[in-house]
Amino acid sequence: MIYRAYVQAKKRLRDGLPPAKRKPLAERITALQDENRKLRQENEALLEKFVTWQLNAPNPTGCARTR
Repeated sequence: MIYRAYVQAKKRLRDGLPPAKRKPLAERITALQDENRKLRQENEALLEKFVTWQLNAPNPTGCARTR
């Protein structure tokens, strides 16, 4: 009985949502593109912050740092 429920759940997950319950493809693509754009902007901001931290970090070797 447990095994049967497991197999049915596995099959349901493998098959995914039926096409009638999925968002239209154009909406899904637009949403993914928006998310991708936001993630790229966030990544750029974090990279800029990291470079700033790196430039402002104390130099442990005592050598002059070139910028």
